[in-house]
Amino acid sequence: DLFCVSKKNILIVTNTLYEANNWYKNLSFYEANKVLFFPMDDFLVSEALAISPDLMSKRIETLNELASENESKIIITNLTGYLRFLPTKSLWKNSNIKINKSLSILRDELLRKLDVMGYEKNSLVTKTGEYANRGYILDVFPYGEEAPFRIEFFDDEIDTLRTYDPLTQRSIDNIDSVLIPPATEMPITPEARERAIKLLKKRNSPELLDRLQEGLRPDNAVALLPLFYPGKSTLLDYFKDGCILIDEPARVEESGKIAWQEFLDGVTSLISSGEVQPEQADITISPLETIKRLDTRRTAMFF
Repeated sequence: DLFCVSKKNILIVTNTLYEANNWYKNLSFYEANKVLFFPMDDFLVSEALAISPDLMSKRIETLNELASENESKIIITNLTGYLRFLPTKSLWKNSNIKINKSLSILRDELLRKLDVMGYEKNSLVTKTGEYANRGYILDVFPYGEEAPFRIEFFDDEIDTLRTYDPLTQRSIDNIDSVLIPPATEMPITPEARERAIKLLKKRNSPELLDRLQEGLRPDNAVALLPLFYPGKSTLLDYFKDGCILIDEPARVEESGKIAWQEFLDGVTSLISSGEVQPEQADITISPLETIKRLDTRRTAMFF
């Protein structure tokens, strides 16, 4: 009712991923096209070490929807999803590529952008987040789409644009345009790559430094966000208007303090052993900062 009346975004924060998933299932039953899910592992140290592909895919879809600003949404996340720092909204929006039929664009520049956006180059596209380049033909499978797209060039002009079946390679439909969103939670611009390389040259991290200098993406790149980008942004920064609903705030606050301390203990040990970079201790908001951010007139509590 609140969503229908206000016509504004609503962010629901729960204590655990399990509870957030229940909220998502229940609300999707009534407003399937207007409910977004931003799931994060409940253990912050896990996020600093490895990212679940399934959870990441869902988060990417949600960030794409929020960045488009087409209409108001209900966004559901668990505590760690709210705590995690993200790329700025402007970076995310600028990382989208709009492709139109008859558009003139340098193919090498388009391929470079796909690399920045986290798309993986393969000989054949079989799943979302991949692209394949064969002469004047470029196949891309964007996140959120049911089928990949085939782009055929005539010199540097897009001649045809269509969807196709990745199994049979047969065309499905001719289309006039397509929006290609990022395939990662952290697009790496050339400037961000140079910043990270400059910092790593002062440390003993040869493997990570080599990957970046070779133009490759590091494993679990999103956990290295502060290494590439000094600015801090959260899920809350992805929508301007609306309200925040906290499910069982006392449990959320207590869990936040415990999770933060466990994260600090765990990541400090990993930094000391050289298993992670120092910046990975700065991928989440502290409990004190979280309370300040939630202490607004647009925050409501469910007890």
